[in-house]
Amino acid sequence: MSTLRSISAHLDAVLALASTPPAESAPVDASLIGRVLAADATARFPVPPHANSAMDGFLVHAADLSSTAPWTLPVAGDVPAGAAPIAVPAGHAVRIMTGAPVADTAGMLVVPVENTTTPACR
Repeated sequence: MSTLRSISAHLDAVLALASTPPAESAPVDASLIGRVLAADATARFPVPPHANSAMDGFLVHAADLSSTAPWTLPVAGDVPAGAAPIAVPAGHAVRIMTGAPVADTAGMLVVPVENTTTPACR
């Protein structure tokens, strides 16, 4: 009769039976589906190559939110993904969509649309 072993010991025994296949070079095409990288792949440059918004919301100057909430700022424009960034005038907000570029990130923040009473998309 065999001795009972823990889940951890059983996993170690199973992994000891598995072998790592040798690394090989392959073209980047559909034949890679289901395969695993032998080493980490590192991007040579940032994608996208500019600062961008990670969410739908309103781009504002952090200094404009220094007083107690709620805040009311006029919307000075829209920046959809793929459009050119626009400057945010002091005391205003700019409607910004996920992936849209941000020209100047110093002192700026994105207020998520979920934290407002105004829809981000029109």
